[in-house]
Amino acid sequence: MLSIVERNRSEGEKFDRRIRAKPGTTSDCWQLACLLFEVVVGEYLFNDSDWGKFWVTLMEESRGDVLGDEGERRVRKALGEEGKGGTADFAIKMIRAGLVRNPERRLGAREMAEMVRN
Repeated sequence: MLSIVERNRSEGEKFDRRIRAKPGTTSDCWQLACLLFEVVVGEYLFNDSDWGKFWVTLMEESRGDVLGDEGERRVRKALGEEGKGGTADFAIKMIRAGLVRNPERRLGAREMAEMVRN
């Protein structure tokens, strides 16, 4: 919770007024990854009633992979593929590619389309 406050304080060390977040293809790819997970699994990817905890889950890069082992297990179970290979691997690859917290490192629409083609 404190990291949220620090990040949003105008006098905070990490605050930079020049940075403006603008939607683009990388935010579209984040949304696509969330939607893909929710369609495949049939449940919300993020379902936390504690807003502060939810915010930290989304914003803190040190928390590791957004999908995590549990999310991967849920995708595999929903697709009936407990092992490696097949449709589940492709879905997990697409979801992970879109769920990169830092938009500067997240794939854009062209890169995601290339993943589908290959």
